Amino acid sequence: MKCLKKLASIAVSAVMLISSVCFAVTPAAAAEVIPVYLNGKQLEFPANDAQPQIYQNRTYVPIRKTAEYLGLSINWNSKTETLTFSREGITIDHTMRSNIVYVSGNPLTFDTRSINVQNRTLMPIRMLGESIGATVDWDNEKRCVYIKTADYTETTTETTTAEPVQAKPQITSASLNKTSIAVGENVKVNISAKDATRVKLIDAQTQKELEVITEYGEGDDGTRIFEALLRGENETGDTAVKSIIAIAGNDKEFFESLSDTKTLSYAVTADKKSSKDDDDDDDEEETIKSDYLKSYKLDKSSYDEDDYAYLTVVTTKDVSKVRVTNSFSSGRAESSDYTDKNGERKFELKTRLSKKGTIYLYITLYIEGEGYEAVQQKVQTTVGKAGNSSKKTYDELEIVDIDVLNDTVYIGESAHALVYTSTDVAEVSIYDEDDKKVATSYYYYSKEDGKLVWNMSFEVKTSGRQKFTVFAYNNDDEKTSESFKLDGERYSKSDAVVLSVDQRTTNVKDGDTCKFNVMCTSGISRVVLADYRGRELGEESTSSKSSGNREFTVKGEISDVDEDYYIYGYDDHDDKQSTYKFRVIGSSSGDLEIISVDVLSSKVDIDDDVEVTIETSNNVEKLVIVDQDDNRVYKKTKPTKEKDDVYIWEASFSPEVKGRNTFTITIEDEDDNTEEYDFNVKVTD
Repeated sequence: MKCLKKLASIAVSAVMLISSVCFAVTPAAAAEVIPVYLNGKQLEFPANDAQPQIYQNRTYVPIRKTAEYLGLSINWNSKTETLTFSREGITIDHTMRSNIVYVSGNPLTFDTRSINVQNRTLMPIRMLGESIGATVDWDNEKRCVYIKTADYTETTTETTTAEPVQAKPQITSASLNKTSIAVGENVKVNISAKDATRVKLIDAQTQKELEVITEYGEGDDGTRIFEALLRGENETGDTAVKSIIAIAGNDKEFFESLSDTKTLSYAVTADKKSSKDDDDDDDEEETIKSDYLKSYKLDKSSYDEDDYAYLTVVTTKDVSKVRVTNSFSSGRAESSDYTDKNGERKFELKTRLSKKGTIYLYITLYIEGEGYEAVQQKVQTTVGKAGNSSKKTYDELEIVDIDVLNDTVYIGESAHALVYTSTDVAEVSIYDEDDKKVATSYYYYSKEDGKLVWNMSFEVKTSGRQKFTVFAYNNDDEKTSESFKLDGERYSKSDAVVLSVDQRTTNVKDGDTCKFNVMCTSGISRVVLADYRGRELGEESTSSKSSGNREFTVKGEISDVDEDYYIYGYDDHDDKQSTYKFRVIGSSSGDLEIISVDVLSSKVDIDDDVEVTIETSNNVEKLVIVDQDDNRVYKKTKPTKEKDDVYIWEASFSPEVKGRNTFTITIEDEDDNTEEYDFNVKVTD
C-alpha cells in the first residue's frame, strides 16, 4: 500500500467532489446488518459486537474494528472525548457526536454525526473512509457498501474475507528498574509499544536472542506494556556493561530499523566470589538503604521449594504501602495494612519461593505524596529442595495469617478475608472498631499445610481507613486476636466503577476455569478479567440490571490461585474507567475432596439429632463421622444422592456429651486415600 501522504492530499478534494449518497430508508427499530467490502473483500465483524447497520438513512460501522481493517491505530482522550486515528504520517481527529473530522489539521464536514448504539460507538462509513481518501459507494440493489482505497487497482470481481491491515509496531518507550545489579540479581525491563503483539530482546554485543515477550498489559494511553526479568551474568571479574536491544513485532514479523527499536544498558558488578572484599560486601548488603526503612526480618533463614517467606518490615510513619518482589518470579506481594507503634509502622507480607537456590527479595516503600522509592532493599535467603525439612508446626490457638482479598471496599459492599489459624481453632469472629461483631464462622473452608483456612466476609458500612479485629477461639473458649485494616470508599450512581466481585466457582485449583459475578454502576458497559501480568482471560458486555447497577458474569482460566487478579471496567466509549483488584479463593486439596459441609444448627439440645449435609467428590468409597473421643457416630458407603458429579451425604446422629463437641468427617477412596474435616456443635440441656 502506498504511503498515506498521497492519501492526505486526496482526502480534502475527495470530500469536495463526492456528493452525498442517499440510502434506502430503514425503520429505526430494525437494525439491518449491511455487508461492507474493502477493496473487493468482505469485512467480518465479531458476532458479539456491533455490526454495520442502517441508522437514519446512513450506514454506520463499529469504529475500532473498521479502523483495524484500514490499518489505523486509535488513541482515545476521555476528557475531550476525542478519537485520534493515525498511520504513516496521517493524523485524523474526531470529537464524539460531532460531524467534523480533522485530517492533519484540515477540517472535513459531513452531514451525519458519530453515535452510540447499545453501548458501542459507531461512525458513518463515509466519515471514516473518505477521511483517508477512499471512495465509498452504496449498492442499493445488493444493499451493501464498497470501500476502495486510493492505491487499490481492481483486478477481479471475486469477493473474499478481508484480513485486517496490521499497523506497523513501534516501541514508544523502554526503561529498566535498575542501572546497576550484582551477579545473580534480576533487572526488570519495562517496554511500551504501539500496535505490537510481541517484543524481542537481543544482546547488543553478541546478537544473541535473550527472550521473546508475548504477554502484555494495557497502558492508560492505549499502548501495550511488556515486561521481562533478565538475570545478571558476569564472568569478567570486573564490572561489565550489558546492552540489550528491544525490537517490536506483530504476528508476522519483527521490525528492526533504528526508528523502531530501543537500546538499554545496565552494569553488572563483579561476582562476589572473585572479589577480595567478601566480608566488606556482605556488610554492605545488610546496610539499610532507605531513610524510611527501620528494619526487616524473615521468619526463617532458609526454606523449602514452594514455601512462603513471611517478611516483617518496620518503617517510619511516612510509608503507607510496601511491595516485595523476588528474583525468581514476576509476581509480587503488596500490603497497605500496618500497625502503628511509637511512631513506626509494621507491615507483614508473604511471597512464594518457587525455585531452589539463592533468592533475593526486594523491598520497595511507598512514600505518602511521593510514590514508590527508586531505591530497593535487597534481602537474601536460600531455598532448598522440597521435603528437606519437616512440615512447619504452629502454636496452639494461633492466628497464622490474615489475607485481605481486597484492600479497598465500596460502602455497602462485602470485604473478603482468608484467616489462617492453627488446627485447634473452633470458631473465628471479626469485630469492627466499635467492638461490634460483623462476621463469625464455626466451619473452616479448607485445611492446608498444617493450618485451617477460614473464608470470612462482611459488609463495609463507613468510609475511610478502618481497623478490624479477628478473634480465634478453641473448644475451651480461650481466644487470641490479630488486627487488619482496609479502606471504605464512597461512590455515586453517576460514577463508572466496579463495585464488587463475587466468585461463583468454589474449590478452584490451578488451571481451573472460574466464574465471577461482577457488580458495577450503570456507567460500566464492559468488563474484562485479567491476571497479574495484565493478560486478558475473559470479557463480557452483556449485563443484567440490579438496583440501578449492572451485573456481569465473566469467566476465565485461573493459572495460579496465589496471585492477584483484576477486573477492568470500560464505559460506552471503550475507555477503561475502573480497576478492581482481588484474590481468587482456591483449594489445595487433591482429587479426593470434601467440597462443602452444611450443619443445620450449631447448637442442639442433648435429646435432638445433629443434622449435617456433606458434598464430596464422586470417588468417595466410605464416609465416617467420629466425635472428639473417637467414637463413631455415623458411617455410610453410599451417598444419599448424586448431582453433577458430586456426592451428597445427609447424615443424622445423636450427640452423647453436653458442651462444645468436635466431630470429624473422614472420607476414603478405593486406594485408601483419606481427607478430613472438623466441625463443632454446642450441645445444651
